[in-house]
Amino acid sequence: MILLDFCAREGKFVSSVSAIPTSPIPASGDSDPAIRVVTVAYHCGEGIRGLLQSLSEASHQVIHTVVVDNSENCDTAVVAACQEFGAEYRSLPGNPGFGAGNNFGSDFGGSEPWLVFANPDLRLTPGALDTLITAAEAHPTAALIGPALVDETGTRYPTGRSFPYISIGIGHALLGRVWPGNPWTRRYWGSSWRGTGSAEVDWVSGACILIRRRDWEQLGGFDPAYFMYFEDMDLAWRAQRFLGRGALFVGSAVAVHEQGATTGNKTLGVGQKRNLRVLRAHHDSARIFLDRLYADRPYFSPLLKLISCGLRLRYRVLARR
Repeated sequence: MILLDFCAREGKFVSSVSAIPTSPIPASGDSDPAIRVVTVAYHCGEGIRGLLQSLSEASHQVIHTVVVDNSENCDTAVVAACQEFGAEYRSLPGNPGFGAGNNFGSDFGGSEPWLVFANPDLRLTPGALDTLITAAEAHPTAALIGPALVDETGTRYPTGRSFPYISIGIGHALLGRVWPGNPWTRRYWGSSWRGTGSAEVDWVSGACILIRRRDWEQLGGFDPAYFMYFEDMDLAWRAQRFLGRGALFVGSAVAVHEQGATTGNKTLGVGQKRNLRVLRAHHDSARIFLDRLYADRPYFSPLLKLISCGLRLRYRVLARR
C-alpha cells in the first residue's frame, strides 16, 4: 500500500464502532453489487432521503449503499431512511471526521470495483453514476472522477479546480469575496466546471467522487489527519504524486447539492460558535495540505509559517466578534 498504513490507523476507532446493518448485502445467487456508495451523515436527519431516493435511477448497476452516522447519538430519522431505501446503517458516534468516516464505510478489501463518496445533502440525477463510470473507462489515467454540481436553482458552482498553490491561493483568499473575477480566483476555479464535456483537472469536490476500488485501496483512502475539508484535495494530490493519475471533471453527469446537511447546518443552525468550529477545521486542514504540497521545497517554509500565523490571527479576530 502506498503512503499510509490507514488500516492500522483506522483500527484505533473501528474496533469501538457499532455497525448496525439495516439491510443485508445481496445474498449468494443475487447480483453482486458493482458500486458501493458511502455517505457520512452528521445530524442530517431527513436530509439524507433525497440522496438515497435518487440512487435507484442513478445507475442500472447494483448498488450497495452504506450510511455512516457519526452523530453523537443514533439519528432515528437516518435509520428510518436506510430501512426504507435498503441502505446499510453504521453508527460511528466518536466522530473521527469526514474522511475517517468514509474510510470506515468503504471496507478495505471489499468486493465492489467502484466506490462513490457522496455528501448526504446530494441528489444524483438519473444516469449520473453510469455517466461517471463510462467517462472513467474512457479515461483510464483518471483516478478521481467527479460530476458537475448545481444548487437547487440549477446554478453551477466551481468544482474541478486547481491546487491552491501559494502563487494563486493568496490572491484568491484575499480578493475572492470582494472581487470574484480577479485573475487568481479565475485560475483557481478554472473554467471546465461551466461546460458539459470532460476535462482533466487537479482535483474534484469530495461532495461526489467516483474512484476505482483498487486505486482507493492503493492510496489508503482519505487521510484522517484532515478532520474536515481538504481531504478530497489531498487524495487527488497523492493520486498524482504516487500513482501518476489525475482527476477528471465530467460535465454531463450532474448532482444537485443542497449544502448544509454535511456539516450539520440543518439541525444545529448556523450560529457563530458552530461557524467558528467549521472555520477552525478549514484552517487546520489548509495548513496540513500546504505543508505537504511544499514539503520538498524547504525554501517556502518561512512563507508557510507566515500563512499559518495569518490563519490563526484571522480565527482569533473572528472569534472575538
